[in-house]
Amino acid sequence: MAYDDKTAELGAVLDRISPHFRDAESAGPFAQLFLAASDHAPLNKIPAPVLAALVEAAFEFHAARRPGSHQISIQRVEGAAPDGGARSVVQIVNDDMPFLVDSALAELQAKSHNVYAVLHPIMKVERGRDGTRQAIVGRGDENWGDGLQESLFFAIIEALSDDEARELHASLNRVMQQVRAAVADWQPMISRLKAVLDDYVRTPPPVAPGVLSESLEFCRWLIEGQFTFLGMRDYKLVGDADTGQLEKADDTGLGVLRDPDVLVLSKGGKPLEITPEIRRHMFSQHPLIITKSDIRSHVHRSAYMDFVGLKRYGSDGQQTGELRIVGLFTSQAYTERPSAIPFLRQKVNAVLRSTGYAAGSHDAKALMNVLENFPREELFRIGDRMLAEWARAILDLDLRPRVRLLMRRDRFDRVVSALVYVPRERFSTRIREQIGEALARELDG
Repeated sequence: MAYDDKTAELGAVLDRISPHFRDAESAGPFAQLFLAASDHAPLNKIPAPVLAALVEAAFEFHAARRPGSHQISIQRVEGAAPDGGARSVVQIVNDDMPFLVDSALAELQAKSHNVYAVLHPIMKVERGRDGTRQAIVGRGDENWGDGLQESLFFAIIEALSDDEARELHASLNRVMQQVRAAVADWQPMISRLKAVLDDYVRTPPPVAPGVLSESLEFCRWLIEGQFTFLGMRDYKLVGDADTGQLEKADDTGLGVLRDPDVLVLSKGGKPLEITPEIRRHMFSQHPLIITKSDIRSHVHRSAYMDFVGLKRYGSDGQQTGELRIVGLFTSQAYTERPSAIPFLRQKVNAVLRSTGYAAGSHDAKALMNVLENFPREELFRIGDRMLAEWARAILDLDLRPRVRLLMRRDRFDRVVSALVYVPRERFSTRIREQIGEALARELDG
């Protein structure tokens, strides 16, 4: 058989399985696109008849799908393992969009499933109104939002029981729904944040000019690509700052916060109790709140989402509510120097000033090195005063190496941050595990 643009590896796989197709005329062109971008080594371990049946099953599964929706299949396949045993095959057909593959793989990893092979062909597909496939036009391209481009995620994992398959199907369904919501609401979230920033410019709130400008620059820095926006919701202040509560505004949820039951800030899965300390923080003069949300992201990567709160003010300068944003800082946000990041650079400069070190001195350079290598997530959340104390303590470890524990309770009284420093010559995997066990035991983690 002849194939367009075939590589030696792809051609070998196609030549091996083609004699086993029930309908080579229909399945062959699909197989070429389906297998083109895959790592062929895992596929070569699957017997030719079984692999041919998997390709034809994918072709049939792909035959009908309504645009604007996804469909998921998890099937147990006998003989798919190298030893002749069973494997389970996960398939997801969807409109092509960002975050599909990494989100699906993150969910499989979160469920501790072993992934033996992954295929992710992107195809241009014409469908009828009822979703029936009429033609596969060709390979996908950068124009993923043209209404024709589709994603087919195909993964071979360990054999699942019926109950495990149902549980995984339900969790992947939730993941795909959240991916679609986050992608669909991406621009509306950006537009809403820009509108709030415009309000700040038109009617500046009663905060220090330097703090205001850094807050605005930080939000613009997020918009410019340093933050993956996954959810947003408006909150309104009911009552006053001394006794009132921030309550979610109806029908303002975007992305993963479309669901009104999702709590952005909670403790133990319950609404956060507003203590006097939390109230002082939530209604302070600083317009920004940066912390961790209680929601684990199922989009892009599995991690607790970052939380950015931007306070809203009325024409009289009084706080009227808050715009709450959840998402994930991008990799660039973790690698860019703190001195180049709005809000962080202000924090770094405050710490340098508090020490009294002369600019350009050895001590100032050593302290800057500590700050630039400080865990970035913690740098966003820690207060200036505590950061200065910790930075001096870390700097002292260069002179007197020893074990040192630095701990900070989250201002919202939900989590504890712990940094443990150990002399390099004493560190090992077992020591790291023992430290983790000790912290979990003492903090009931």
